[in-house]
Amino acid sequence: AGRYREVATAAIRAYGPEILGFLAAMLRDEDAARDVFSQFCEELWSGLPRFRWQSSLRTWAYAVARNAASDYRDCAHNRRRRPISAARCTR
Repeated sequence: AGRYREVATAAIRAYGPEILGFLAAMLRDEDAARDVFSQFCEELWSGLPRFRWQSSLRTWAYAVARNAASDYRDCAHNRRRRPISAARCTR
């Protein structure tokens, strides 16, 4: 209860390499996968307090990663492969 920092750190350590591989396969671009992995980590950390434990943490982490990859693909700036801040990318 309330130990989100520890849980997030443990989840990233436990599932991080596996999720990075998932993102690389999904995006077919290792540089993009690393960028999206960073976004995934931020979203996992910030979203953990809202996680309701209705699934396993691993399942939820994959959903967060999949959503981060979808957001990356949907962003027109990323299709042009120019580095930008996430704040400039809106749907």
